Amino acid sequence: MQSKEVKIYDTGFISGANDSGILINNIQVKAGYILHKGIVEGNIAVGDTVQISFDEDRRRKIMNNHTATHLLNFALRKHCGDADQKGSLVTDERLRFDFSYKSPLTTEQLEGVDEVVEEFIKKNDIVYAKNASLGIAREIQGLRAMFDETYPDPVRVVSVGIPVDKLVQDPTAPAGSLTSVEFCGGTHLLRAGHMSNFTVISEKPISKGVRRIFAVTGSEADAAKIRGSTLQVEADQLMSQVKDGKYEYNDIIGKINTLIQNKTTRLQFQLGEKIR
Repeated sequence: MQSKEVKIYDTGFISGANDSGILINNIQVKAGYILHKGIVEGNIAVGDTVQISFDEDRRRKIMNNHTATHLLNFALRKHCGDADQKGSLVTDERLRFDFSYKSPLTTEQLEGVDEVVEEFIKKNDIVYAKNASLGIAREIQGLRAMFDETYPDPVRVVSVGIPVDKLVQDPTAPAGSLTSVEFCGGTHLLRAGHMSNFTVISEKPISKGVRRIFAVTGSEADAAKIRGSTLQVEADQLMSQVKDGKYEYNDIIGKINTLIQNKTTRLQFQLGEKIR
């Protein structure tokens, strides 16, 4: 399976004279050209003076999820060891992350991943980004990169909490192993704390030896955690009723299925572990 890093495009508006313009709903790079696709309103022609604006709220959510993707990558290394990135997708709604790992993540691993990212958010570390020599940058300890990808020279290095200059001055020092360091040309937050919140909402296999995580940030993470807390209460109530002998086996299965159909995937997994 081949995969890669993908960050969704911006949307916005190209404004011309007399209320004319183009509502941009897609941006693609083709043959070295940046193509803006959209709906034309009024009359606009080559040579017109225009102003370009983008959807700042949407961009901010993309920045949230992009920085979170880097921190998730670091957290997986910490709790899963040899878990190499196989691809990712960053949108304004959520992030998707594919990685090599042979077995499902345990509840403890999933909670640990959340805790690592949440600690970065609490510390509100600066997100540093700077170009560096590719040869030197490749030697940074702890660097996470998809080395089958082709990177430019110089390459843009994104580091959370540790200045890039410090890392390239002594790339073999252990500092880089203590935080998130990646090659990346995308848009990021200025500080990790601007993300506000983070949580994993799904983890599943997609092929042999490769698993996929979905996660959310900001207000979407707030809502997911509220749903998770509600499920936890319902699961605890069900467990108590099971222990009291209130339900027969078939009734228990029906109750579990109801919870699975209506609640978040991650806590479904926790419930399954408790019942077993």
